[in-house]
Amino acid sequence: MADSKQIVTAFKRKGNFDRYRHLIYDSFKTPNGDDDHNNKVRTSGFTRLSESISSKITKKLNEDPKLTTHNRGKTAGLLTGYLYKDEEVNRIIEESIRETMKEQKDLKDKIRLELKEVSEQLKDKDEVQDRENTGSK
Repeated sequence: MADSKQIVTAFKRKGNFDRYRHLIYDSFKTPNGDDDHNNKVRTSGFTRLSESISSKITKKLNEDPKLTTHNRGKTAGLLTGYLYKDEEVNRIIEESIRETMKEQKDLKDKIRLELKEVSEQLKDKDEVQDRENTGSK
């Protein structure tokens, strides 16, 4: 029987995780149809996130002007690490993801179905291996 870690690993190896991540990201940054309320919520979240990131980076650069003397890659890495640890940025991202997921009602069902299929494939594979092992004894 496949455990949850094996199922997630197989799900990722099939490219499903990246596909859904891109789908959610695209729906987060792109207005969706005629639903004005959801578009305003999404735009508001994206705007709040952009403004928060911009102000935090400006503040960090003002606090530590040496950051501007590093090469771009090193500075980007340092600033990214700083943002990953910021609670406000993470809260805005989590809220935006929740809102996006509410809009995508069928997305959870699709993900569950694909996870179930992966689980069944792993189960079938385990059964074949068990039969082969039993037959070789």
